[in-house]
Amino acid sequence: AKGATQINLTRGADRRANSADLLGKDGSMSYLGGSLIQHWHDGTKTISVPDASDKSLYVSMYVRLLEEFIDSIQKRKASTAWIEEGYLTVKLLDACYTSVREGKTITID
Repeated sequence: AKGATQINLTRGADRRANSADLLGKDGSMSYLGGSLIQHWHDGTKTISVPDASDKSLYVSMYVRLLEEFIDSIQKRKASTAWIEEGYLTVKLLDACYTSVREGKTITID
């Protein structure tokens, strides 16, 4: 009710790239590759951040995920957080595919 989000995914590009823009009444932020740019009423600030297109970055996330999984098994720690995260990820991707198939915006609650 207080905002909107749009996500565009494509496999048709000639390269892997990630970008994001957030717009608000007091300013905006843009991410492109290794930079996060903040625009506020009093100026602009650029912050160096990891490039989400870098394969080694997301491969390392899988390594950490597997290490946490193994640790949970060894220590017999029960957690459902990963199930919820997985469910929400699949729900988001399903909405993206439905949007493409139906040619319209899909709202996720």
